[in-house]
Amino acid sequence: MSDSMKTIGADLLKAFNTGVSYMMPIVVVGGVFLALSLASGDATAGEGMVVTNPFLKNLGDIGMAGFAMMIPVLSGYIAYSLAGKPGLTPGFVTGYLASVPIGENHVQTGFLGAMLLGILSGYVARWLKKKKVSPTLMAIMPILVIPILATFTVSMIYSAGLGMLHGVECMVPHGGLIVLPAVNQAPFWYAVDMLIGTVVTAGCLHVLRPDIKQSEEQAACPAPSSQAG
Repeated sequence: MSDSMKTIGADLLKAFNTGVSYMMPIVVVGGVFLALSLASGDATAGEGMVVTNPFLKNLGDIGMAGFAMMIPVLSGYIAYSLAGKPGLTPGFVTGYLASVPIGENHVQTGFLGAMLLGILSGYVARWLKKKKVSPTLMAIMPILVIPILATFTVSMIYSAGLGMLHGVECMVPHGGLIVLPAVNQAPFWYAVDMLIGTVVTAGCLHVLRPDIKQSEEQAACPAPSSQAG
């Protein structure tokens, strides 16, 4: 594996770890508050758990707010790990786009979309940071130019993505092939797009995986220890 591929692999691994580490506290807060709210709810046929207590309803709202933020935070801090502060804005904005249905076909890509958009936002923002500009423009690059250009670029790429192109409309956000009956538009392309995502993921794992054979050889033949004369 070349040095450049190793560097990219290390950057991506660090970015994923950073995004997950910032997302986990929000998931915990959202889950705890939502669980406390629903624990005292009344099971109602056709409506699920119905919470009537005003205080517990407020707790439920807090929990739902936490869950609504977790995907944008994941994308935002993946981009932050790759590009620093200029990556936060495009990462958060495009992560939010991944978490909600958008467009005429109501495309919603969820966690996987947020991870890919976070990576793309980070690399676009990093590339813009390296551009040589005048000292006057340099002062507004991290707060105006980079966030606007990176957010616009990545958002437009996402809007023209596979889901939009194929007109896929899935009524549930996650689930793989098991939710294929819930896809009421272009189920064939839903399966094809998911297959493409699987191939891309397998390629990433192949790049990021350690060299097992080399590790075994090193373990079997440890370096000789030096002895004092």
